Amino acid sequence: KEAFQALDTVIDSIWQSPTIQDLVSSRQDPRKEMRTRLIDLVLHRLAERPYGYRALIFVPGRADVENLAQRVRNELKTKLRANPADEFKHEELARRIKVVADGIEDQRTAELVRKCAAYGLLIHHADVDRKIRATIESLCSTMSNTTPSQVVFATQTLSYGVYLALTDVILLGTTFYTQS
Repeated sequence: KEAFQALDTVIDSIWQSPTIQDLVSSRQDPRKEMRTRLIDLVLHRLAERPYGYRALIFVPGRADVENLAQRVRNELKTKLRANPADEFKHEELARRIKVVADGIEDQRTAELVRKCAAYGLLIHHADVDRKIRATIESLCSTMSNTTPSQVVFATQTLSYGVYLALTDVILLGTTFYTQS
């Protein structure tokens, strides 16, 4: 419970902006705003905890997984220009993904996975080759305080019987139904 309250506090401190209901009534796109807020949250958490942090973000569809990972990658790429010392902290992760991805037939997806892994961002959905998914699952099964922080963007395919070492789990685009 304390972890949820702490994350809520972080979210509140990042966004002193309109609520989603305000966005709906003002005809702004709430989905776009939620994705922007998510990216802000991810960047904030990575800056706050450069090591020993891993978040899993469940996203409704494959295109959203790839789009969000690319958007966060672009933001991190821009930030690394200002601080090039951090550029190689995910080198081992990128190397291990590259070894598997180089032998994959679908090079479009493999290339995206490679590019994102260089920034500590992992993509997991049904169109990612099984060997890459298994490598990601293996890499994320343990974590130490010296592990460079990572974010896994995934569809629900990752939720079926896979155990990962995580700090935060974020659900995007999920509707919860209650009795009332």
